[in-house]
Amino acid sequence: MPPPTPVTLDFTMKREGESLHIDYTITNRTKASFLVRDVMVVPAAEPADAKLAAAPAALITVGGMRETEVRFVRGDIAPDSKVTTRYPAALRVLDGAGTLKGSAVVALPLTAWHPYGEVDALEAVPTTAVLEIQIFPNTIAQIDATLADGTVIKLASPTSVPPQTLQAGPKPIP
Repeated sequence: MPPPTPVTLDFTMKREGESLHIDYTITNRTKASFLVRDVMVVPAAEPADAKLAAAPAALITVGGMRETEVRFVRGDIAPDSKVTTRYPAALRVLDGAGTLKGSAVVALPLTAWHPYGEVDALEAVPTTAVLEIQIFPNTIAQIDATLADGTVIKLASPTSVPPQTLQAGPKPIP
């Protein structure tokens, strides 16, 4: 039997009215800590201030490997359109031998969505979903960013190492 994966991701989905609720758990089986890129941000309602706002329920929603699969992503993936500014998700610490939980809500019926660019429409009504969340070693360079409400968040420095993507699924959409 192969050794256990050092950091794992699992998720559940539950349909509630016109929404799909996604709950996830990231489990760290190592002594090292990691940075999880899962605090989604969007442009603030007042574009003149050029600030960001937290979007705690948001997930990037794009087509998956199969026509009837959807990818839910917490992290930073390029949209299909050209953009002048990227707004990568902020970081949370995952302690050694620890767990980190998160949740999101997406509207039904599912449609493609990206926080700062356009993405191709979903090809068909999704019947399965994959969840992806990006992590970094806790040794990467970080920068501070201030949200419109004054909250200071941590972002991976653009000169940092690329993230590792955790993936769970596919799972049937309820």
